[in-house]
Amino acid sequence: MDITVCVPDSVLSERPSLLSKTEKVGEIIRAISIFGVKTLKVYHDREDGSLDDMKLFEILVKYLLTPPYLRKFIFPMNNKLKYVGLLPPINIPSNAVEKEDNLRFGMVIRNKNEMYVETGIGKRIRLTGYSNAKNGEIVPVKLVKNGSEVAAVRHNFEGYSGPNIISIIDLYSFIDSINYDDSVVIFTSREGALLSRTWKDLAHKIKKTGNVFLLFGSPKRGLEDMLDQSYRKKGFWVNIAEGQAVKTIRTEEAVLISLGLINLIARITEF
Repeated sequence: MDITVCVPDSVLSERPSLLSKTEKVGEIIRAISIFGVKTLKVYHDREDGSLDDMKLFEILVKYLLTPPYLRKFIFPMNNKLKYVGLLPPINIPSNAVEKEDNLRFGMVIRNKNEMYVETGIGKRIRLTGYSNAKNGEIVPVKLVKNGSEVAAVRHNFEGYSGPNIISIIDLYSFIDSINYDDSVVIFTSREGALLSRTWKDLAHKIKKTGNVFLLFGSPKRGLEDMLDQSYRKKGFWVNIAEGQAVKTIRTEEAVLISLGLINLIARITEF
């Protein structure tokens, strides 16, 4: 599956401190990474959100997804990253690289007509195979020894390297741009149809298209309150946690529950 998860920047608005905001982002990116989500879209909640929180969300995600041995080269001292060291590691394949491994990621450094790469091994080494790479770009490489010298050559990394994060200012324009014929669009809502009654329809379309968009509302307003009534006719409006015994479900909890159920539904072969 090619899964896109959409959450509002207002998921951070209810958290008063930088520490709690950092923890929230860590929990969301951890849940997303468990199920190999390809894209994370953070949209601006014009009523309860903050563009500053959107920027914070983006920089925290990019930091967490960057291999640990490259972080000090890519991220200068920044107060927004003050508490990232308290978060548990994501442990996705692209981050789980040891210093002695010869397959790793590197930051491209252009010097006139020559290209080098910083791979965290203690020195910059010459890079080949990436003639169009931009300065500062992160690329997968293979370290090859040539006598006493070490070179970095192009390598195709086939493991999961985390979601691509994209910020969205206009939620309506994004929803309108989705091709509903070739995608399964799920609007999570307490007022939606029960998953126990709609899972077969979801399963059929997921198997047919392979593309899933999973949208979540804000902590204060569900999607049914954020979007016009006309959008109720688009996609699937689903109560993803029917029978909940608590008054509200936090976004990070809803993301984990939803992805777990979709992962199961997509893998059922007989129904």
